[in-house]
Amino acid sequence: MIGAGAFGTALAVALSDGAGVTLWCRDAGHAEEMLRTRVNDRRLPGVGLGAGIGITSDPGDLTAETALLAVPMQRLREAVGEIRPTAARLVACCKGIEIGTGLGPSGV
Repeated sequence: MIGAGAFGTALAVALSDGAGVTLWCRDAGHAEEMLRTRVNDRRLPGVGLGAGIGITSDPGDLTAETALLAVPMQRLREAVGEIRPTAARLVACCKGIEIGTGLGPSGV
């Protein structure tokens, strides 16, 4: 899961039932806080992050065949450029268009 906002965190929690999920967070301090508390108090307070959710800020830890992109549309290009996902399938979970280009998620 690329993006540790409220939506990305909620998706990670929902998908982690019975399967391992890695939640990528851009901010290393935030990732460490979530690892320590097992909660994303900044974006989804009160919702526990189960043992099936790995939390990282290191793009090298993203090794799954499928990566869900749960970042705001206006940050999608930046996030993909930063992490350079190697997953065979990228699933855009963001909506809207990139304002500067008019492109949707698949265009970016």
